[in-house]
Amino acid sequence: MIGIEQLLMQSELPLTNPEEDHRRDDQDMEQRRHHAAEHRRRKRLHHLGADTIGRISRALSRSIEYGLAHREAALDHAMRYARGLDRSKADRFVGMYVNSWTQGYGEAGRRAVQTLLDRAHAAGLVPRVTAEYAPAP
Repeated sequence: MIGIEQLLMQSELPLTNPEEDHRRDDQDMEQRRHHAAEHRRRKRLHHLGADTIGRISRALSRSIEYGLAHREAALDHAMRYARGLDRSKADRFVGMYVNSWTQGYGEAGRRAVQTLLDRAHAAGLVPRVTAEYAPAP
């Protein structure tokens, strides 16, 4: 009687580890899911078109510039949503989101965003994502 190993060797089929095969299959499936999700995301983003993305980017940039140039008016507006927070704490809170980084965080900020996304992927929290940015206004 021939054993399975001898049969496989005779047929020149490689012996494989079932656990390794499952891991490889899981990786292949994850890669396919990622590519499909990335394709759908890019399709949605590109559906907006470069013109619309540019207009949105310019509008956001102008809003941030206004908030930085008119800090007291921006804070007055934010106080409507402060939920009982005193003005000095609200000012500190607004400063966390309306600052030079929100105006444009440059290459260092882009690297930081990509590092965050890469770490989230490594932890299994999100699919692999490469950050894309609208052209500078």
